[in-house]
Amino acid sequence: MLEVFRKSGFEPHISWDEGVMRVELPATPSEKALAQAEAREKIATVASLDPFFRPQSIAVVGIDQHANGLVRRVFEQLIRSGFHGPVYPVHPSARSIAAVRAFPSVTEIPDEIEMAILAVPAKQVLAELDACAAAHVRVVLVLSAGFEETDAEGVQRHNTLLSKVRAHGMRMVGPNCIGLLNTAPDISLNATVLPDPVQPGRIAVLTQSGALGATALDYLQVADLGISMFVNVGDKADVSSNDLLQRKHAVADLAALEDLLLRVSWLIKECPEISALELQSVSVRTADRGVAVRGGRVSVRPLRLGAGLALS
Repeated sequence: MLEVFRKSGFEPHISWDEGVMRVELPATPSEKALAQAEAREKIATVASLDPFFRPQSIAVVGIDQHANGLVRRVFEQLIRSGFHGPVYPVHPSARSIAAVRAFPSVTEIPDEIEMAILAVPAKQVLAELDACAAAHVRVVLVLSAGFEETDAEGVQRHNTLLSKVRAHGMRMVGPNCIGLLNTAPDISLNATVLPDPVQPGRIAVLTQSGALGATALDYLQVADLGISMFVNVGDKADVSSNDLLQRKHAVADLAALEDLLLRVSWLIKECPEISALELQSVSVRTADRGVAVRGGRVSVRPLRLGAGLALS
């Protein structure tokens, strides 16, 4: 037990009195204790984010039966990207989606689900989150819009959603986001609403704005620059940019996001005419550092996001 205290940064004072050990601990944490507490918090944060980037199984909740539906695109991207794990569509009435057996609820799926993608109307998100908790889902990616970015009711819905996520011991990216991806060959995860596959590479992108993130990815593809990982945090109710940057500093086993999480996250405002060649030069010169550049007006080819990006 004394060793536990020492490893926690508390140095006990030990004395003996007639064969009885007396142990005194300082009431005020030392600098070492505070540093140890911060280190443990970072380790816990990093571990809690792993299921987003390396999930063993995924459920897509709110999927469309129509082949041109936005959420159907997310499901088909997961399949088409070669994700190394089972993907389960969840639909209240469909027997199958794209020839894959569908389930009426996450709780009806016979296997364990590590990540659930929620793309239902905002008023249904809380109920679906409860179902995910009942199914012991570890993390949720909430694409749905209609929260704090809307009105007072949306703010209340946002706060309730965050409270439920924390009460259930889960982590959440979103709401109001366009997804995330990891092009590592042993994962091949594309959980985004974006219409086209991305070229694998070493550039990782982290954005708050979905539209700006999509533009950045589109522009990088035009520049023939490959993507390692992409995260759009959206309203960042739970998982924030700071959380993701902690993961970058703590994990060193990958050559992409864990080596460099943030290289190009927004397009450069001061250089609206930045060319693909200049962007390549920025990437090469900053191989060991992150770059945060603010968004502004840029001239790029039109995005192909399609209609209905917001699920409200």
